[in-house]
Amino acid sequence: MMKVNAMLQAYADRRDAFLLRVVHDLKQDDRFVAAWLAGSFGRGEADLVSDLDLHVVITDDYAQTLLEKPAMVWASSTPERMALIRRYGEPVILHENHWNAICEGTFTYCEYADLTKVDWMFMAQSKAVRPCFTQLLFERAPITQAAAPESETLDERKLSVTEQVGYFWLMMATGCKYIIRSDVYAVIRQFKMVHDTLDEIERLLQGKPAIWGRQYLAAFEVTDVSMTAWVQRVRELCAQMRVMYPRIEEFVGRPVHPAAFSTIDTLLNIADHEDA
Repeated sequence: MMKVNAMLQAYADRRDAFLLRVVHDLKQDDRFVAAWLAGSFGRGEADLVSDLDLHVVITDDYAQTLLEKPAMVWASSTPERMALIRRYGEPVILHENHWNAICEGTFTYCEYADLTKVDWMFMAQSKAVRPCFTQLLFERAPITQAAAPESETLDERKLSVTEQVGYFWLMMATGCKYIIRSDVYAVIRQFKMVHDTLDEIERLLQGKPAIWGRQYLAAFEVTDVSMTAWVQRVRELCAQMRVMYPRIEEFVGRPVHPAAFSTIDTLLNIADHEDA
């Protein structure tokens, strides 16, 4: 374990040194106006393996060249962007998906030979807006900052909670079908979505705004992919929902899908029989 921790710390040290070098270079380059980190760094939740979601603002004079998009999705980049990316190491994995970009900019995922992972996001100064949850690295000219997200109204939250509870049970029932089929990949995918739905219900009950990447329940973990273990994992997810049900029904002011627990129990009994 100590060796693993040392390796993780070494990775984080390389990543942090990489960022310092990039920021120093960009601040000396007149083409670049500002830069910030989004993602887990922007939310203040980064850990030793967090990637760098690096957003860079380009002066309008250079934007047309650096923001060229020969394709919206491809496993390459333009010579201009590639020259900048290669300043800091040799890419071993590179993929662009400009549908993921903000402010009509570009999005390039790059993993370097030293394992440093960077989402390079470039945008033009005239269209740049800095999202609320970001870590500013430098700013030579004022960049408009987006307002903090707001929570839904009480009525909207009640409607969404009811819908999400229904969706939870729909996804649960479908997941039980995958357990009966012993389709491990589908089971993992399905119950990750079930867990995310529980997390969304918790967010709505708390009245918190939706923030990409932020979780309100403990992370979903899988340590045993046997079907027997999955039956138990589903029962645990149902137990989480049972704990939440009094709060849910008090919040919406009426019973919500009261028969769903017994339905899932019946499906799990079939899954248990199939696994036997």
